[in-house]
Amino acid sequence: MTTDTITETDLSPVHEELLNLGERIRAWQLSQMPKLSDEALRSRFPELGSTRTYKRIHTGDGIEGLDGDEWLAKYQAAWERINEAELVRTAEPVYDDLSPTVAARAAIAALMQETGQQRLVVIQGDTGTGKSVALRAIREKYGRTAFLIESHEGWSSLASALRYLAEGLGVRPGDGGARPSSSGDWLELIVERLNARGRRIVLLDECQHWGGEMLNALKTLINRTDSVFVVAAMGTLWEKLTRARYLEAKQLTLNRMLERVVLDGPTLDDARKVLDRRAGLKPSKERIERMLELSETRGDFAFLRRVVLSLLRQRDDVAALPDDERLDEAVRDVLRALKVD
Repeated sequence: MTTDTITETDLSPVHEELLNLGERIRAWQLSQMPKLSDEALRSRFPELGSTRTYKRIHTGDGIEGLDGDEWLAKYQAAWERINEAELVRTAEPVYDDLSPTVAARAAIAALMQETGQQRLVVIQGDTGTGKSVALRAIREKYGRTAFLIESHEGWSSLASALRYLAEGLGVRPGDGGARPSSSGDWLELIVERLNARGRRIVLLDECQHWGGEMLNALKTLINRTDSVFVVAAMGTLWEKLTRARYLEAKQLTLNRMLERVVLDGPTLDDARKVLDRRAGLKPSKERIERMLELSETRGDFAFLRRVVLSLLRQRDDVAALPDDERLDEAVRDVLRALKVD
């Protein structure tokens, strides 16, 4: 139950279901750290509609005036995306010895020793190659020294990006003073925050959503603070952004980037470790390689994660089969769920 007041009214079954989804999404929003504003939530999940519509739905105030079938379909899609994000964040333990984590943490170890201007690491890879999990592992290793902040569509403008970045760093403007009114004001608050307590690690995920001006802002933050920065993004979209803003990107990649880490999905050894540790399965090399071939076009680590969850849900008669056959059945189950023949 959220802190919002729900209007008591006789609702149709469709509107009741829509209200229930709105409450669940609101509860998820309020549980996020750092705080996720309504505007940030809407930028991340535009199918929720305007902030006014979202409030009507999660409080129930005026919900009966909305097209229930239309908005229910949209909120079901948003809830499915939220659940998928939570699956990535919580359902998979962070293993220090998987290849994406090993590569990323080695780069961060070198980055923390850097005393000059080369205080940027770029992590690139397609969806499911392990970028987000690697960033989680870094945050867990360094604790309060590290900030993990996820970009989204709302970061396309500089003013919004800097505001979201400031909030992710724990900046609370307006306490005892005026709220920042310009990008420059937000940037000054971020610089002040990062310089307050020694070297920090700023982990920025999904940075393919940035606009070109944010590249310049990142250069400024490297110049004016002692913090180190890790930018993770989908490879093709990041390359598109840096080509479009070549001069800004050049100043980062040539003068301030210490290392570029390119992730390419799970290795055979990664898959063996995950299958064994999560499902107690030790299939043959041939069966694992077959699964990895399928994963290459179906989400890489996300596909492997789905296979593991399928293994954990198997009926007793299937769980009694040899490991190779159990893996085959789990792979077939995932392909059916993905509607792949």
